[in-house]
Amino acid sequence: MSGIAAALAAVVFLTACESGSNKNDNGGAASETPTSADDKPQNVPSGTPGPAIPAPGTDLQSDTRFAAYYRQQPVWKACERTYQCTTVQVPRDYSAPDGERIELAVIRLKAKNQSQRLGSLVVNPGGPGGSGYDMVKDSEGELLTAPVAERYDLVGFDPRGVGRSEKIACLNDADNDRMSQIDGSPDTAEERAEFDEWQGKYVAACEKNSGDLLPHVGTRNAARDMDVLRAVLGDEKLNYLGYSYGTYLGAVYADLFPARTGRLVLDAAVDPAVDAAASNEQQAMGFEKAFTAFLGDCVKQADCPYKGRTVDQARSAVITLINKAEAKPLPTDEARVVTGTVVTLGIAFTLYDKEAWEYLRVGLTEAERTGTGNVLLALVDAMNGRGDDGRWDGSSDALTAVNCADAPLAVDDAQIQAKIAEYKKTAPVFGPVLVWGGKACVNWPASPAADRPGAFTVEGAAPALIIGGSRDPATPVEWSHGLGRAYQGSVVLVRDGDGHGSYGDNACVNRAVEAYLTAGTLPKAGVVCR
Repeated sequence: MSGIAAALAAVVFLTACESGSNKNDNGGAASETPTSADDKPQNVPSGTPGPAIPAPGTDLQSDTRFAAYYRQQPVWKACERTYQCTTVQVPRDYSAPDGERIELAVIRLKAKNQSQRLGSLVVNPGGPGGSGYDMVKDSEGELLTAPVAERYDLVGFDPRGVGRSEKIACLNDADNDRMSQIDGSPDTAEERAEFDEWQGKYVAACEKNSGDLLPHVGTRNAARDMDVLRAVLGDEKLNYLGYSYGTYLGAVYADLFPARTGRLVLDAAVDPAVDAAASNEQQAMGFEKAFTAFLGDCVKQADCPYKGRTVDQARSAVITLINKAEAKPLPTDEARVVTGTVVTLGIAFTLYDKEAWEYLRVGLTEAERTGTGNVLLALVDAMNGRGDDGRWDGSSDALTAVNCADAPLAVDDAQIQAKIAEYKKTAPVFGPVLVWGGKACVNWPASPAADRPGAFTVEGAAPALIIGGSRDPATPVEWSHGLGRAYQGSVVLVRDGDGHGSYGDNACVNRAVEAYLTAGTLPKAGVVCR
C-alpha cells in the first residue's frame, strides 16, 4: 500500500500434479544460448491472423505467433552474491506478438538438492507493484522453509511495469513528495480542488512517461508473461507461491492456462468475485478489524500512549489525533509534515505484520506526547518505497496502473460523500481515505474491457492450496473462502491470527505448504492453524 495509491487509488491492496521433469542438465534452465537483448525474438511470423486477444484456455505455447518467446534460451549469470539472473522477453501487446517487446528481470536460487529437484517455484509478493526479484534477493535464501528449498529452484521476477523490468514512470520524486502531503480524505471545497488537481497531474504524468505501456500492464498480461517464463525455465507446469495480489495473479493464470497449472499456493487470498468498489469497503473494514486487535493489545502495553483505556477510548483518541493532524499537520525533522492521511497510512502499514505493532506504539507515543511525526513519516516512507535519499521506487505507480487496467473504478463526489457517512460507523479510521481512492482511475487509459479479468471461475486446473488469516487487514479471510469457491478443487486453510500472509510464520501452515509442494498432499477441508 502506498501514500499516493491510498490517496488516489484503492488499496489492493499449489496442486497434486507434479512439475515437468528437467529436459537438460543445467538445473532446469534452457540451454544457455541467449535470445539477443538488442533484437526482437527471431522467427516470429508477422501478420499471422488470429484473435485480437488470446482467450482463456488458449495454449500460447502451441501458437506459432508466440513460438520465439517460448523457445528463448536465456543466459544465467551470477548476480547478487549467491543468485543467478537473466532476462526474458515478452510481447508488450499479446494481440500483436510481432510488435514491441518487454524484458522481464528474473532471479533464481537453485534447489539445494538438485538430485531430488521438482522444478521451479515462481514467487510473487503482491502489490500489485511488488518486486519478485527483490523478494528473492532480500530473503537471503530464507524465503522458503527447508523442505521446499531442498526441492525447488526459487524464482522471482519483476512483472511488467515493475522495478527492473520495463517500469511505469509517472511523477518525479519532488512531485511525489508534494502529492503525498495532500489531504487524502478532503472535506472542504479547497481540499477537494487540490485533490482533483493532483489526480489530473498524476494521470497526465503517467500518460506522458508510460502511455505506451499503461494499457498493457493488466493482470492477464502478467499471467501470460508467467506462462512464457514457465516454458523458458524448462517446466511443463507452473509451480507458484503468491501472496496477496499475487494470489489473484496466480488464480488468473489458472483461469487462462488451466492445463499448465502445477502446485499453486495462494497465501492471503483475493476473491475475484469482489469488484473494486466492494474491495474498498471490505478492506476498510478489514483494516478496522485489525486495528481493533492492535488496540486491544496496545492498551495492555507499558509503552502504549493509551495504556489502561478501553479499546473504544483508544480508538477515539486516535481519531482525535488524525483530526488534529488534518487541521494542523505534525512537524518533523525535515520539511515534510505528517497530515491526517499520513497518520492513517502509517497505522495501516504496521497492521500488515504483528511484529510491527511496536513501531506503531512508538509512532503514536511520539505524536501524542511531543506533537511530532518522525516515526509515522518513516513508516509511510517505507510503505511508499521512498528511500532515505528521497527517491521513490515506482511501486505505487505500478499499483495504480495495474488496478486501473484491471478494474477502472471511477466514482463522483456525491457517491463518495454518501459512502463516507456510512464509513463513520463501520470503518471510521480507514474508510474516508479508502473511499476517496475511487477517483484514481478517472481518465485513465485502461486496458481493453475484453481483457479485464472480472469475476471468473477456475475450471480444469490442478487444485490450489489457498491460505487466509482470520484478522488479515488487507485481504479479509472471507476473500480466501471466496477464492476457494471460485477455484474448483482447491482447499482453503485458515490461520487464526493477525497480520498479512501466513507461510513462513506459522508452523502449522508451514507443514501444510511443505506437504503440498513436496508430495502433492493437500490438507483436509476446514483445517484451522493456530
